[in-house]
Amino acid sequence: MPSIHDCAILAQDVYDRTGNAQAMDARWVRRDPQNWGNGFAGGTYSKGADVVISLRGTETDDSRDLISDAMMVPLARPGAARATLDHLLHNYHVSGPNLLASAVPPLVEALMQNGTMRDVIRTRANQVPGEQVQRALQYFDRCSPRPTMVTGHSLGGALAQVVSQQRNVPCVAFNSPHMGDLGASAGADGGRVEGMIPMTSQTLLQVNANLDPLSVATAAVGNLTHGRVITVVIPPFHEAPTRHTVDVPLWASLLAPTAAYLYDTYQTVSGELSFHRELIQHLGDAMLYGHSMANLCAAIAREGRYSAMLRPDLSNA
Repeated sequence: MPSIHDCAILAQDVYDRTGNAQAMDARWVRRDPQNWGNGFAGGTYSKGADVVISLRGTETDDSRDLISDAMMVPLARPGAARATLDHLLHNYHVSGPNLLASAVPPLVEALMQNGTMRDVIRTRANQVPGEQVQRALQYFDRCSPRPTMVTGHSLGGALAQVVSQQRNVPCVAFNSPHMGDLGASAGADGGRVEGMIPMTSQTLLQVNANLDPLSVATAAVGNLTHGRVITVVIPPFHEAPTRHTVDVPLWASLLAPTAAYLYDTYQTVSGELSFHRELIQHLGDAMLYGHSMANLCAAIAREGRYSAMLRPDLSNA
């Protein structure tokens, strides 16, 4: 059986549109050509007797991926959205007096608990992405010999979890949402694709970075934790921007108190706008950093214990 490190390499390699250098360096052979159509992409890799399917995560230029992500927005229990945002902001060093830390969490919490929004989530979201799951199952079923494991990152990890449950094959998912209590959805052929994964599913291993926003958020808002979860510590993201001190120039102070006040007010407002722009950029960069498969794979590579071959039941993970 492959190791967690092997699976991480394959989960990262499947994003490569031009070649498969990372897999080849680890002596994994890509068995099929690149396939990037229909909002679904995966790769089949082999090394010796092991055959692993790796499912690609979200591509921001693929509308079907973005729709699938939106479909998986779960119903949040009261207080969960604000607690999750507070937790993430703290981990990304966004604290102190600023609009992101003080205003955004309660606004998002109020939105997630709004009756109309909950009805929209209940009817339009809170479900597995049926069409993509069916494509992943068809991809799995066409593979010969039968895969010994399935893996993936982000949306790919979500699909891998359902494939694991539907086909009784071990799965290692990276920085992916918890899929435990999402409902069924219609697949490409109109059939129902089940999303419920029992908490006792022991053929499923989730490996998440400590700074990953997706796995943290979906676990906190109510999705069941299932299988086993390993948290890998990645290097901390750099500190958030800080405010710049406003100094009133001597000429304004000497000219008149009103001039000094107006100058100070202008510089304060301008500085606040600039500070919050930098803060929003910092938060976006921090979330991408924490969710990156490349960063998680590098952290896994530094830990020798993740290079041990896994047992079929993942009991030594």
